[in-house]
Amino acid sequence: MALLEVKNLSIFFQGLKAVHDVSFEIAEGEIVGMIGPNGAGKTTIFNLLTNVYEPTEGEIFVEGKSTLGQPAYKMVDMGLARTFQNIRLFKDMSVIDNVKVGFHHKGRYSIAEAVFRLPPYWREEQLYEERAEEILDIFGMGDMANLPARNLPYGAQRKLEICRAIASGPKLLLLDEPACGMNASETQELMDTIRLVKDRFHTSVLLIEHDMNLVMGICERLIVLNYGQVLAQGDPEEVRNNPEVIRAYLGSEGDPNALGC
Repeated sequence: MALLEVKNLSIFFQGLKAVHDVSFEIAEGEIVGMIGPNGAGKTTIFNLLTNVYEPTEGEIFVEGKSTLGQPAYKMVDMGLARTFQNIRLFKDMSVIDNVKVGFHHKGRYSIAEAVFRLPPYWREEQLYEERAEEILDIFGMGDMANLPARNLPYGAQRKLEICRAIASGPKLLLLDEPACGMNASETQELMDTIRLVKDRFHTSVLLIEHDMNLVMGICERLIVLNYGQVLAQGDPEEVRNNPEVIRAYLGSEGDPNALGC
């Protein structure tokens, strides 16, 4: 059984087919890239996967369970977590408190226990503090735990978003253009971070990215979108040499090295 199965997914906005008849699967332990020109429908698909949008047609299954009709906040309980193209941290909160937000959906203490700071509240909060420290240490951010998130360098803020997502315990992590705005050294560190997510936390990764060097260097399989439809799927070498993919990016058949490989 696939971890994620997408069947004939479509969404129309006032008659415009933003995504049309898209099907693909993600297996456990995979790192998969979703690429395509601007406007191809990549972020729209992420919004469909996390139920920010409701599909016009098609179905999405996580470990065989349909996600249709589930509110967006319930998707984290089904094992999906995501980051966004624009960084969305709580910038006035500390680094460790940002990570602790990722545990929020697991809270078992009652509202009364939280308001009156009763023992069940403190026990659970202490556990989250310890687990957040562990995650930060794993990602090499332990010495930043008490800094305000806004004081972190850009690449570290991106990494903190991933730490917060990992705190929710996802089976599949969706990364929306994680290398956007990064320099070469930050991008290399990001690649190491994504490998760590897979190897240490046994989490599958689906990422949208325009940095083809990152995509070709980290992804085991690629899904190529164009005009809201799947243009090609396969391993990076297959996709790199696919004439239709080259045409979609370059406007005519050309050197596949122009894709940044």
